[in-house]
Amino acid sequence: MAGIRRKLLNFFRDNAIAVASLSIALMGLYLTITAQREEREHKELLLRPALLLTAEVGDYSVSLVNSGLGPALITDGLYYFDDRCSAVNRTNLEEFMQTDLIKARRDFGNFFIQPFATVKWKDGWKSSQVTRSTVPFPSQIVAVGQELTIFKLGSEFATEVRSQLSHLEDETVQTFKDEFLKHSFSLPLALRYCSMSEQYCRIGGGRFDKITDLIKRKRNIPNHIPEPFPEALFRKWFAECK
Repeated sequence: MAGIRRKLLNFFRDNAIAVASLSIALMGLYLTITAQREEREHKELLLRPALLLTAEVGDYSVSLVNSGLGPALITDGLYYFDDRCSAVNRTNLEEFMQTDLIKARRDFGNFFIQPFATVKWKDGWKSSQVTRSTVPFPSQIVAVGQELTIFKLGSEFATEVRSQLSHLEDETVQTFKDEFLKHSFSLPLALRYCSMSEQYCRIGGGRFDKITDLIKRKRNIPNHIPEPFPEALFRKWFAECK
């Protein structure tokens, strides 16, 4: 044992400079890697995405807009139509695309077209009420400043809507526009989205009014939902929905 200790002491004595240089180099490498990781994390926090639901009464369209500083990666979606819940993430996305996507698109379209049935239009509709609906789903990436249109009137239908509105009184037109906006913002949709590295995540995509009211009927949740929307509550809804 003493011989081994003596050899080690001799080794460090003869190679003290080399060992010290290696230690300094390793420490420098560690500090460099740590600094780079912290810099990446700092940039990640700066490049936060922010998905917001927007509605326009100029063309009666509804979109998700990324008004943040970084791209948004959608990881989970929660949809609630006809008192039926659909929870989608990357584990069941393929099944959803094959079995439920068409129905979800139809549900989105039917939801947004509802305000158009509340007005007594002159002479009814001459064109087909064609609309275009898109369902936001996991794995989609929304770039900074990008608008993901989830509802839009077809061109002929949009033209006839504008023509029909011109025959209505100003107060009726304003009431219709207000109702369209109010209805659009009650979309029963909740999305979990993240930065590309998924170090920063938020729940967004809607105002949650409708989905909150619907789920309150069956689940014990607080009347006031704090901001930002709690991910734990979203996860609870998601698990119960599935």
